[in-house]
Amino acid sequence: MNSFYKRLGHPELQDCPDTSGEANAWRFTQLARFLAALTVANIALFCVLLYTAWGNLGIDCHTGLVYSPANDAIEHRVLRFTTGFLDDEEITPFASQDYSERDAAWKDLTSVQATLITLEEAQRLTVPTIPMPGNETWYIGGLDVFHQLHCLDLVRRGLGSIISTPGNVSHSRAETATPLKHELDALSPKHLNHCIDSIRQSLMCQGDTSIVSWYQPEGAQKPQPRFDQPHTCRNFEKLREWAATRKPR
Repeated sequence: MNSFYKRLGHPELQDCPDTSGEANAWRFTQLARFLAALTVANIALFCVLLYTAWGNLGIDCHTGLVYSPANDAIEHRVLRFTTGFLDDEEITPFASQDYSERDAAWKDLTSVQATLITLEEAQRLTVPTIPMPGNETWYIGGLDVFHQLHCLDLVRRGLGSIISTPGNVSHSRAETATPLKHELDALSPKHLNHCIDSIRQSLMCQGDTSIVSWYQPEGAQKPQPRFDQPHTCRNFEKLREWAATRKPR
């Protein structure tokens, strides 16, 4: 103890040991524990606020994706694209020479547009949606992939009159049946322009980074690109199955 000070009090206390150092150590330990607890509490509070903020922005905190109730249905797989130009590949129904087969394939592909989502799911969306008319226990939603496919189908139908098969025989649906008014409205330049730009935005949003390799066809003077490349894709059937189970009846 500093010699400047001297002890006061009862004579029996004169022989008591000096415990000021232990007291200071105890106070320091308690202060350190308090600061550690305060730091942990601040970190926890920050995480809660961040979680809430992400939720308000429509971000799925578990995946980092924009929230969608269908995020749990996302499954990736590797698919090889088809081109319709190579001898070793099978032409899909969407590229069939038979217009009725093409139309049937597209009709089936775009049969799901609106889907039902719960109130809890609707509350997590970035952009609010509305209850299902006549059944307000559900809300109206829809996976945008089906909107993009719908737009592509309209572009296909709008261009049908200039897409011909060998022999210059057009297989446009518009030439085989009298179009209804809503079909004519759907095929208007304004609607087609919307669809083309919507598909453009979707393609740019997805930003497929698969590499297109080139090859030298036998007898050709220049190398050609091969578009039948493997791609990492979301399992579309899983997403379609998810949407179909929530399709309004």
